[in-house]
Amino acid sequence: MHNSNKNDFLEIKNSLNKKDSEFLELAYNFAEKAHKWQKRKSGEPYFIHPLSVAVSLWKRFWDLELMVAGLLHDTVEDCKNVDISDIYKIFWKNVWFMVDSVTKGEKTFYNETEIIEDIKDKMIAGWIKDIRCILLKLADREHNLATLSYMPPDKQVKKSFESQSLYIPLMHILWFWQKSCLDIKKCSILFKNFLQENNLSYYKDIKNYLLNICFNNFNEELFEIVYKNSTSVVWELNDKVFFDELVENWWFDSEGVEIQSIETTFNWDFKVIFYFKKWVVLQNLSWKFNIYNKKIIWKMIK
Repeated sequence: MHNSNKNDFLEIKNSLNKKDSEFLELAYNFAEKAHKWQKRKSGEPYFIHPLSVAVSLWKRFWDLELMVAGLLHDTVEDCKNVDISDIYKIFWKNVWFMVDSVTKGEKTFYNETEIIEDIKDKMIAGWIKDIRCILLKLADREHNLATLSYMPPDKQVKKSFESQSLYIPLMHILWFWQKSCLDIKKCSILFKNFLQENNLSYYKDIKNYLLNICFNNFNEELFEIVYKNSTSVVWELNDKVFFDELVENWWFDSEGVEIQSIETTFNWDFKVIFYFKKWVVLQNLSWKFNIYNKKIIWKMIK
């Protein structure tokens, strides 16, 4: 894979004019040096990941700034010797904004004052300003999912669940599944239409809406990745009325569901913890589950 992507990179670089070619080579060398001693869970050089992301972005969008952001997207978060200010000083403005949008640990965009505590909120704030921030994140997640088997089981479940709950809906909204060249302007129009049709503008509202899409549609193929290992995902339910409705259904049985504990306190607070032995059971719940009005949360067993 590394040699293939390296050959693709060289072919792309040689197709550009001198100025763009030099800029792309600068980003390549910067990222390769930053990730030099890092390894992936598979034992391969870590740089294979950003190179793969960058090449895939070029093949879809033919956008130099987006490709460069793909090369650099993990340098600040994963490399101690790289600071976000380095990206801002060395690379073009649009590039550093895209990299900043996907960088954990930075609660504000560089030189901006608004503090955004949650990385997903920060990413979505970036999406609103530049559609390419979404495309960068989707390409990053796509490659991570393709190499999911190298991650520990808990990370596999977390990545799959997070992808299903936030990124898979976006891939469909933006037609990202297409492997051939896409149009960034078309993606921008699709995203703006999605926001307008659902009366969305604030990043927290966008995140909540995407989560609701997930929890009302369990038909995506990637959800199977989560629930094949469903004993690693524990559900905690605090709504007793809703729980009573669940247990009355024929499919909520000992073969499909295992209840770990039920607690009722003196002031009638209620909590039940359970997991699904069969992920298809959860598919049957698609019209029942809503993460907001039913107070369902999920957490990982470490």
